[in-house]
Amino acid sequence: MSDQPQTPETESENPTDATPQTETSLPTEQAVIQPTDDMVLISRTTINYVVIAVMFFVVGLIIGAVSFSSSENVNQEAIEVAIQNALVDAGLAQPRGDMQVLVDDDPFLGPEDAPIVIVEFSAYACPFCGRHFDDTLVPLLENYGEHIRYVYRDFPSINQDVSVPAALAANCAREQDAFWSYHETLFADQTNMIQSGGATSYFVQVAADLGLDTATFTPCLTNDTYIEEVSIDFNTGRSMGITGTPSFYINGTPHSGAQPYAYFETIIRRELTEAGIDF
Repeated sequence: MSDQPQTPETESENPTDATPQTETSLPTEQAVIQPTDDMVLISRTTINYVVIAVMFFVVGLIIGAVSFSSSENVNQEAIEVAIQNALVDAGLAQPRGDMQVLVDDDPFLGPEDAPIVIVEFSAYACPFCGRHFDDTLVPLLENYGEHIRYVYRDFPSINQDVSVPAALAANCAREQDAFWSYHETLFADQTNMIQSGGATSYFVQVAADLGLDTATFTPCLTNDTYIEEVSIDFNTGRSMGITGTPSFYINGTPHSGAQPYAYFETIIRRELTEAGIDF
């Protein structure tokens, strides 16, 4: 498994050894088709480029037809939906998520009935996730928090020796109504957490520093009490095609990578406008 940066900026995981994983792994050996003289092999990348080119050509024809046949402006949202659907059909994008499945019973910040729901699939030992937390999420919630329900879900595929116990520890802290303070501490102290190698002593010390009852917290962590909860999050993400962190669903629409603050703000402001909310 590699922790090298991906494009867009997500940390990717290897689905054959991801932990925790309760579903069947991919086979380690796969049949290889040997080419013959009358076969032409085309790479998946080439096929993807062709599909994208055809898709945008068709969308261009649609825009042109609407523009010439009507004086009204082209419905930008309809065009975006058409593009998204074409990408999904081509296997180049994730489909919209079912909000009930996405939200589940995971911890959240903000009003429960907020017009904008952001669900993040993240790993505590993912550097891009840490950067997103510092540079994007914190100011986003400061500026638009009254309109956002932010849901955190575990996808500990990166640096699993650290990310898995960190996810379990945060869930143990949730037992004592301290999930968010523990969560914020892990990202704020991400470098030291990673250097600890996922040692139980590190996570117990964080709990102690936050004033948690370590006599309750420690067996919760060492007994892997919340491994099923973490696995549910992980496998939900896998079922939706997520392979890297951070990954997001904003009102059901997928977005990948530690995009800059302006990217998220543009989406938030558009969602608020569509909801008829002044900001």
